[in-house]
Amino acid sequence: MPAKVHGFSLLEVLITLVIVAIGLLGLAALMTSNLRNASNSNWRTQAAMLSTEVAERIKSNSFWISDASGNLSASPAYSITCSTTASTPMPGSCASNASGISCSSQAGWVAMDIREMCSKIGNVEAGGLPQGSLQISTQNNASEGMSYQILIGWTVRGSGIASGNTFQYQTLVRP
Repeated sequence: MPAKVHGFSLLEVLITLVIVAIGLLGLAALMTSNLRNASNSNWRTQAAMLSTEVAERIKSNSFWISDASGNLSASPAYSITCSTTASTPMPGSCASNASGISCSSQAGWVAMDIREMCSKIGNVEAGGLPQGSLQISTQNNASEGMSYQILIGWTVRGSGIASGNTFQYQTLVRP
């Protein structure tokens, strides 16, 4: 009579290794997905903060004008499209000095704000977004009046499902 054999057979060990390997691969895929989603969430938060900054600059530079019929419109009427690290020159009515930047007119401050927004939007080191773009357009609604649409876009780089996808964040603001 053969003696009792204790332990595991080679087949049992191989099956266990396959099951553990499948579990570890699933865990690795979950971690990769989690990292990608965290990165996308970070970019969305940055887009929301940039949108708020643009809205605040629009509000600080806008004032209402009434026409002969009593209809109100905001001035200045923003219409901007800029992308990546587009650099625009400093407006002629503004100057840089030891205490900062000074502009001699309201139009100068508006042009300066546009310059700063456009130079920041695609500069990740300055708080912008990867391949960032900014578009501001005037929206006229008969019931709500005039507002500005702020559209911020960016492209995710890297590997994975979201690679190369362009995302957008939209805000409507009344001056």
